[in-house]
Amino acid sequence: MEEIGRAIDKVGNIVFVRVGEEFVCAECSLKGACREARQVPRTVQAFDPIGVSRGSIVKIYLSPARYILAVSLLFFFPVVMLIGAYILARYNSLSENASVGIGFLGLILSFVILALANRIGAVRNYFRAKVVEIIR
Repeated sequence: MEEIGRAIDKVGNIVFVRVGEEFVCAECSLKGACREARQVPRTVQAFDPIGVSRGSIVKIYLSPARYILAVSLLFFFPVVMLIGAYILARYNSLSENASVGIGFLGLILSFVILALANRIGAVRNYFRAKVVEIIR
């Protein structure tokens, strides 16, 4: 996934890039009919290995595989933990109510695991976009 945007702020080696129609659709003849043109500009955090300054127009890149992995972790991991904890509780001959309660504890545990993983810098940087080119 490549996007073009303007660097609006920089903190250490992390740059905040505003991406949106200003850069994507400025010269496109189909911008009135395009779904991308109707999106609100958004701010993306990107790792800056090349030394971007504020106000620069940059190209950022995030691997599609990493994007899919991040989405899978955020949406499917809690569901798997919910169902897995329920099945384990039922397998251990607990009552239906106890199994449902343990299933929800598994769901809460999944959110705790994801929050702790987010606090670890290496994990956060793994899923962060990267500045690959300074356009202007």
